[in-house]
Amino acid sequence: MDANAFWELVDLGLHDPEGVKRRVEALSEQELVDFYWLHQDHLDQLLPGDFDYPGHHQDVALCVIRNGRRYFEEIVVDPEHRLPLDSGGFNGFSVVGVVLDVYEARYGDVIRDQDEPPPPGAR
Repeated sequence: MDANAFWELVDLGLHDPEGVKRRVEALSEQELVDFYWLHQDHLDQLLPGDFDYPGHHQDVALCVIRNGRRYFEEIVVDPEHRLPLDSGGFNGFSVVGVVLDVYEARYGDVIRDQDEPPPPGAR
């Protein structure tokens, strides 16, 4: 999975969580792994470096990703951009949560490291 496919799924979650669930269920084991680690890479871009926001940094970073590619890119370009926490405009749908749930249901384990082999019977 490349970055465009990653963001397409995240952006779909902004308006069609059920569509995301259907698409995630159709992903291969490798695509689930790729999505998870791309998500972690994007979190790393926001933490802990220049992204300084009072409170729970990881929660805020997760919220930034959940709000889609355009919002994420705005924050990365301008870390001083503040989140409108009281606006009610935050999407609470976690695509990575769906990815984790599907992986565990399918393979009975947490998502593997990228350098580990896939589980037996992975599709």
